[in-house]
Amino acid sequence: MNRFKSFTQRYDHTLLFLLACLMVISVIAIYTAQPSLKGAISAINFSAKQIQWYVIGFIALSVVIFIDYEQLKRFHWFLYGAGILSLIGLVIFRGTPIVTEIKGAYGWYQFPVIGTVQPAEFMKFFLIVSLAAVITEHNARYVQHERDFLLLVKMVAVTALPLGL
Repeated sequence: MNRFKSFTQRYDHTLLFLLACLMVISVIAIYTAQPSLKGAISAINFSAKQIQWYVIGFIALSVVIFIDYEQLKRFHWFLYGAGILSLIGLVIFRGTPIVTEIKGAYGWYQFPVIGTVQPAEFMKFFLIVSLAAVITEHNARYVQHERDFLLLVKMVAVTALPLGL
């Protein structure tokens, strides 16, 4: 019972309630817009797909909530490097069966069983974690804000490579 109590205490219940309200509103909006679709796309149940992604997102939230941010801070350069390598792979394997064109862009890896994976979405998370770690390390070293321009340069340097890729 204590383990379940610890699990539920990690959630901000007010935030979850507001999020649930927004989810219900969005599903209702999608459901009411569905009849206005024309052609083959009208056969797709977008509100069910939206609910499916909400469930997947809640499962991901439940997993992420138990990750210690100190561990993320310790491994942020590894995550950042993995994200950069995945973006470089898009450039290297462009036009091959691994990285195919989808609607004019080469931004997805195509895997036989999994489907498509867009590494830029993972890189967004890795970049946020790395920027947070850089800011934390900088503020621990320079307490008096006399080096804020240096912090800005560090942040631009960390952001420039994934932005360019």
